[in-house]
Amino acid sequence: MFEPFQKAIEDLQMIGRGSYDAVLHPYGEFNKSFHAIGTRLADDSSRAFKDAIRAFEQLVGANSVEDVIEIQSQYANQAYNSWAAEESILSEMYAVLARDVFKPVGHAVAKRSV
Repeated sequence: MFEPFQKAIEDLQMIGRGSYDAVLHPYGEFNKSFHAIGTRLADDSSRAFKDAIRAFEQLVGANSVEDVIEIQSQYANQAYNSWAAEESILSEMYAVLARDVFKPVGHAVAKRSV
């Protein structure tokens, strides 16, 4: 007599546990991914600052206007290439973040729609 009620309660508990996991898991992935992105940004900023200091030191020691133009051109080219490469890596990291965060939610929705 109580078996249908017990089954219904067990089903509700499974739905609740699945929903809890679907909500909790994305927060962990979000935190982990943003930590990695923040670390990457900090490392890149540090490297860019050191490159700028190095270029400034070279500019101070330049002997002619041609040397200044050459140093500045090399620095600008290198800075742009580094920025473009870093943005490519960061965009991939953000894509992975979005995929990992929303994957459990998609699974939970798929289970409920079946």
